[in-house]
Amino acid sequence: MAFNSMNFLLFMPLVVLIYFALPLKIRYIWLLLASSFFYMCWNSKYIVLLLFATVVSYLCGLFLEWVQKKCSTDRTAKLLKEWIVAGGICANLGMLAFFKYYDFAF
Repeated sequence: MAFNSMNFLLFMPLVVLIYFALPLKIRYIWLLLASSFFYMCWNSKYIVLLLFATVVSYLCGLFLEWVQKKCSTDRTAKLLKEWIVAGGICANLGMLAFFKYYDFAF
């Protein structure tokens, strides 16, 4: 589904209407599902990559929250947070680089 297609002109208003009809607590789930569906309309086999990136980013967010609660010193918390963010970025960029340049390298 392309942004300039008739399907998108029907899909987008429907997503927005349902978004505002849902309670605040579950709106993010709706956006995740609608975004995944939109992505799968382009190429469904890449949904695994999108799910991997989503899970890695979510887990990094959970670890950041855990570090905020558990670390007693600001210096230790800052260092751990930097490592968590760097690890999340490296995992996502590493996945992108692998799938973008795998065929080129081998």
